[in-house]
Amino acid sequence: MVTPIFLHITFSHILFNAFSLYIFGPALEQLIGRFRYLIAFLSTGVIANIAALFLEPIGFVHYGASGALFGLLGIYIYLVVFRREFISRQDQTIIFVIVLVSLISSFSVQTLILSVI
Repeated sequence: MVTPIFLHITFSHILFNAFSLYIFGPALEQLIGRFRYLIAFLSTGVIANIAALFLEPIGFVHYGASGALFGLLGIYIYLVVFRREFISRQDQTIIFVIVLVSLISSFSVQTLILSVI
């Protein structure tokens, strides 16, 4: 359940995940601390892989850190909604844009793959 977090299927997939981590990872790490950030990244990645195991059909292949990234974005959303004092208004807007773009790109790519299959 941990290994798929660090494997990626395509170069664009690893590039997008790396770019996402580069953009919002350091700020979140600074907010919650290095150890909590590491635990959050790994645990949300494992939880996403377990969810894929139970929700996707048998034989579904799941690679990448997208589940962990969405988990980290979920922590950001929690901070924006319930702990607004930790995040500036400008950063709150950026977070919502990143979440929206990530959701659209994830579901559009998944829809494209399913239509090809």
